[in-house]
Amino acid sequence: MSVRKFVSMAMALALITPMFSSCTGQQEPANRTVTETLVFEEYLINDLYSKFRVISPDGRHVAYFGENNALFVDGIVQSRPNGSPAPPPHSLVWSPDSKHLAYTIRRDGKYIVVLDGIEGKPYARYDTYLLPSPASFCGFYYLPVFSPDSQHLAYAAQPEDGYCVVLDGVEGKHHEGAVYPKTITFSPDSQHLAYTTNIWIVLDGKEIAPGSGESQLVFSPNSQRLGYRGYELTKPPHNNIQYPTFSPDSQHFASWVDTFIVLDGVYYNISDVLGVSSMYGQGFFFTPDSQHLAVFTRDSYLVDGKEVLHFDPPAEIYDGSPVLSPDGKRVAYVTYRKDESTGKEMRSIVVDGQQGKEYDIGVWPPVFSLDSQHVAYVVSEYGGKRSFVVVDGIEGRVYDLVTKPVFESPNKLRYNAKKGDSLYLVEETIK
Repeated sequence: MSVRKFVSMAMALALITPMFSSCTGQQEPANRTVTETLVFEEYLINDLYSKFRVISPDGRHVAYFGENNALFVDGIVQSRPNGSPAPPPHSLVWSPDSKHLAYTIRRDGKYIVVLDGIEGKPYARYDTYLLPSPASFCGFYYLPVFSPDSQHLAYAAQPEDGYCVVLDGVEGKHHEGAVYPKTITFSPDSQHLAYTTNIWIVLDGKEIAPGSGESQLVFSPNSQRLGYRGYELTKPPHNNIQYPTFSPDSQHFASWVDTFIVLDGVYYNISDVLGVSSMYGQGFFFTPDSQHLAVFTRDSYLVDGKEVLHFDPPAEIYDGSPVLSPDGKRVAYVTYRKDESTGKEMRSIVVDGQQGKEYDIGVWPPVFSLDSQHVAYVVSEYGGKRSFVVVDGIEGRVYDLVTKPVFESPNKLRYNAKKGDSLYLVEETIK
């Protein structure tokens, strides 16, 4: 797959370098130092993940469509597209490296993907039922997808003679069946592209197996193999093939098929392999050493069907809770109880079997540092009035809202925070 050189955004980025601000008035948490960088003033939206304003992955820029359909980045007009945004809430997409911005405009009944200010070819509108939630209620538009290395952009299109995926401005194979935009998937090394139509699973432009919009695609970590969720693709045929999963070393592949786990092509009874009779919120996964299959339940962490850790109190099971540390030696999760005396819902984080402080407001799933030594999570009052990040049990500065923290190194993390009408990038260093 050829690499297209993107148009430089040096000029645009030179205009949107954020201002720096040393904010005082709050005592720093005892276990870390805090630096705040002003990203954008007059940030009037209460929800940081608002559909109207999109924060870049590095947390340093905010893009949105404003007055007269102008594109703003950090409050500065970057362009005034000849056409209306299509639609404003979900059209803007940042590249993973935060250096490129793609969006879709609507003009004369056609839809055009714009990358770094350069327009692509106009296409007919796309059927909304093919778009992932919450896009489906917003009309017709395309959902651009960047590759992990930020060097490629792909999106579904509808030329006159069928459907296709446009990669770096070039139309791929035309299909009779509609392409499902939500299935467009790049490999980890950004060199391969897969997606599904309502008939086929497509890899690098080749129709490789029967598929549908429900086919979940997953590349192996080394980008050399493609796994997928399908229907009646096994022998004997089954109708419920889910959770396609590769091991971290890419040498093993497993999936859930009816009442079986299929591991490297061999069928095992699910209860024998996982110690459960059915799947739970996150499904199953490989341990970091790639040698074992594991699963979380409300009461246990099970490896190869045997209980390794009992959860007391029980865990809430949803995306991100429980979570296993990168080295596979620690477990953290959200727990919940109802206070019978007050009627309040109390939540807390349990790490290594030790329950932390309880809160009667929202507690987000925990995040481990890259070296597995630290745990961070967000405590947020419903409605966006009081939020803060807790690291290793110590509360941080209080803001109106904060985003999920991201560890950039073993002892450094960052997140965005709203304070008043301003948005900040908050960077913390653990002492």
